[in-house]
Amino acid sequence: MPFDGVDLNWTLASYNHKGQKTSNSINVNSTSGNCNKSAEIDRLNEAIIAYPNPVSGILYIQLAEPISENYFSVFDLKGNQYQLNIKNSNTDLIELDFSKFDAGLYLIRLNLSDEVKVLRIIKK
Repeated sequence: MPFDGVDLNWTLASYNHKGQKTSNSINVNSTSGNCNKSAEIDRLNEAIIAYPNPVSGILYIQLAEPISENYFSVFDLKGNQYQLNIKNSNTDLIELDFSKFDAGLYLIRLNLSDEVKVLRIIKK
């Protein structure tokens, strides 16, 4: 949820290995540095966009940078890995054909230059 500038307070209850309750609380506001501003959150979410999701045919993934097939994996929830050819691999928009896949949930792992991202894709 984007931070709107209103003070937020919360308490997190947790228990240690002896079953004793421990808790922490924190106060945050727009100047505390403990919250991302909504513009910062938007920039984080812009890095990778996959659409349409759910998908029945072609899935488009918009990246902030081009990616090669060597840095791309597709898995189902059983751990089976699938080979997909990337169309337009020299651009920041790639196309994946999910039309022959069974309906279900798939994970796409992207190894980017500075991080690993996992996308959850629903196949209709």
